[in-house]
Amino acid sequence: MSLEPSRDIGFQNVLQNGLAIMRGQIDNEAVRDHAFGALIEIFSEADRGSHRLGMQNLAVNARDRLALERFTVFFRYLTDVYGADLAERLSETTALLRRMRNADAVDDESKNRAATLMASFLDALQRDRALKPLQAPKMVQYG
Repeated sequence: MSLEPSRDIGFQNVLQNGLAIMRGQIDNEAVRDHAFGALIEIFSEADRGSHRLGMQNLAVNARDRLALERFTVFFRYLTDVYGADLAERLSETTALLRRMRNADAVDDESKNRAATLMASFLDALQRDRALKPLQAPKMVQYG
């Protein structure tokens, strides 16, 4: 991620679209496809990162580094809410998103659990953005 997650509006927009899709508020196929693709990438990377940490292997390649970074973001914002269950919730959410993208049947309880995780994550990002001071303006000298 190039921006701090709490400052990355595109990242937050994908989460908001995912929540809207789960709530039945978006039925545009192009938006659904884009949102599911991005969400599955985000959650599957974080899920893989949690598994890599569980293996306690210090050898990390570039692909694993991205997965660990993704998991670290979720851990930073959601560990207080989900604790030791966070890795399991990431796995559940990844599986649910894949089933929804494939138009497979999903039960309401699983959908609600995933939506709650995404809403908690989005709330934490927005709270973090609101509480962080803005960066000082950079001085530009012309001439």
